[in-house]
Amino acid sequence: MIPISDVIPRPTTPVITLILIALTAGSLAVQWLLPDDRLREIIHGYGLIPAAFSWAALLTSLVLHHGVLQAASNLLAIWIFGASVEDRLGPGRYLAFFVLAALGAGLADTAARSGSPWPALGMSGGVAALMSAHFVLFPTSRTLVLVPLFFSMDLVEIPTLMLVGFWLVFQVAGGVGVFAPVAGALAGALLIWAFRQPARERVEWWGK
Repeated sequence: MIPISDVIPRPTTPVITLILIALTAGSLAVQWLLPDDRLREIIHGYGLIPAAFSWAALLTSLVLHHGVLQAASNLLAIWIFGASVEDRLGPGRYLAFFVLAALGAGLADTAARSGSPWPALGMSGGVAALMSAHFVLFPTSRTLVLVPLFFSMDLVEIPTLMLVGFWLVFQVAGGVGVFAPVAGALAGALLIWAFRQPARERVEWWGK
């Protein structure tokens, strides 16, 4: 089962979402090409380590990854959940929402793992915020997924909320843990009420 997109009409191009996807994919490619010793240096130098917290690392850790599994699940989630949220918030509000939620999740993860020497990496907190924001804006949304059927492929719709469970499993399997995603989801559910634009949620906007 391969998620393709949600079924929400959106009249705008999700520029910030595409930039986040490019940033995630590009940083993963760089990590992939680095020698192991150099990669370890970067992760421990720029990852968010609770035992050696720094505000700079809170930002730089967002563009690093624990591996392909974490990055790939985030890439899909940013596209499926982020594009429609950006359309309803507008690019400026959307970027501010994402960054604030991601930083808040990082701070919560640091507090929950106080003293830990293990680095936190990736945008999982921000992605979880997009998921909760998407659910607030589109509680009954569905997602198109590509399903292999023996010698063919078929597109089917499933409730978008089902993808949240799959995403969380991939995050935990990829070494992220649950603190940042849970904190990000809570931050997103709260922040979306301050950032949403009711005018963009009306039917007239969908048809543009």
